[in-house]
Amino acid sequence: MRRLEKELLNRGEISIFLEVEDVSSPQRFLSEIIMALVDNEKIRQKTNIFSALKGGFQWLKENIDELETPVLKAKLRSSI
Repeated sequence: MRRLEKELLNRGEISIFLEVEDVSSPQRFLSEIIMALVDNEKIRQKTNIFSALKGGFQWLKENIDELETPVLKAKLRSSI
């Protein structure tokens, strides 16, 4: 995965690598993704962070309808 990340970066692509071994909930996973996007220097240089987040939320909308854990259940609105 690190080699792929390096190859993408060498081609000028935006790449995010997340260590998710300790992530134990969907909420934390989403938080980690969002924080990685916010912290990514290339994203800040190439685009407005809000556009990047909008793309991330669009991906969530297209791929995830509901998140559920023993203490929380969330259904994404279609207008997100």
